[in-house]
Amino acid sequence: MEKVKLTDLCDIQYGYAFDSACFTDNNTYIPLIRIRDVKRGYSETFYTGDFSEAYIIHSGDLLIGMDGEFNIARWKSKDALLNQRVCKITANYGANEEYLRFALSKALKSIENKTAFVTVKHLSAKELNKLTLNIPSQEIQHKIATELGLIEKIISEKNKEILKLDELVKSRFVEMFGETNDVCEVGDYISALIAGKSLAGEEECKNKVLKTGAASFDYFDSTQIKNLPLDYEPNYDHLVNRGDIIISRMNTAELTGAAAYIWDVPDNVYLPDRLWKAVLNDNCNAIFLWQMLIQPSTKEQIRRKCSGTSGSMKNISKQGLLSIKVKKVSMDLQNEFADFVKQVDKLKFKEQNHGIIIFLGR
Repeated sequence: MEKVKLTDLCDIQYGYAFDSACFTDNNTYIPLIRIRDVKRGYSETFYTGDFSEAYIIHSGDLLIGMDGEFNIARWKSKDALLNQRVCKITANYGANEEYLRFALSKALKSIENKTAFVTVKHLSAKELNKLTLNIPSQEIQHKIATELGLIEKIISEKNKEILKLDELVKSRFVEMFGETNDVCEVGDYISALIAGKSLAGEEECKNKVLKTGAASFDYFDSTQIKNLPLDYEPNYDHLVNRGDIIISRMNTAELTGAAAYIWDVPDNVYLPDRLWKAVLNDNCNAIFLWQMLIQPSTKEQIRRKCSGTSGSMKNISKQGLLSIKVKKVSMDLQNEFADFVKQVDKLKFKEQNHGIIIFLGR
């Protein structure tokens, strides 16, 4: 196995800064691939201006998102335009493109973890061009890519089942509360919102701090943590505990206000400054509130209240979040709904572990 520069393994095509004045949601025009579209594989932004065919991307092309989370994924939709801060990777002879996809995914995550966070993390072309990867023989590349592809397929199938369970919870929410006319403000359920402190240590430390991504997709991702400095004494109020709700106060326009319920969390994990922990009133069940916050109607209100001049980063104030109108529900019904969510979560846990068992038993 030898270390080889990425530029010797593949061609890298960087996107073009298309005129934002020509962006539209009219799908009769050609789609434009933006950062958020790389992972999901489709775009809801279209381009009305002139363009060069050199920037047309086809289904199956391998793309890297260079802002925020450094994602690598295959484009899943129809032909689209390669926008700025997105690049296309094409393997040269001798490199297995699927192996490159898996190897780059690991390398990009390592770079992301080391990249300073100002308003959003940026992957530079210079850093990507100098990247080196361990490259085994073609035979071993193929074997590794095949094995990892099988694991990925298992995970994908299990995730589809989990998404169905998530939809079941949403349907139950609408069934129980959809016709409820009584409304109140989020502040009637939450007495305070506590933000933490974002610090990062270079050395291994027993005390950790959450990354913003820990709540980005409305569930808690316990892997999104980093070390606090060894000489920093954390504030006890910033400690994240089982049963807490955390809310993203600053992120992209789509992810601001994302909320997660903490089913479980490692010891000594603390809040960053971009996440709030909700302090609940006695009339509030945490699981019910979590589901209330991630309802489409609540998210739409959050989007309308977001502020920020940056094209990529938005934020919501405490008052803005606490003043949002939501369903007013009795504690008995909150608890009944929360019990249902707990049962569904147990099924999700079984689905996730069943996938692991299938793989290990192969």
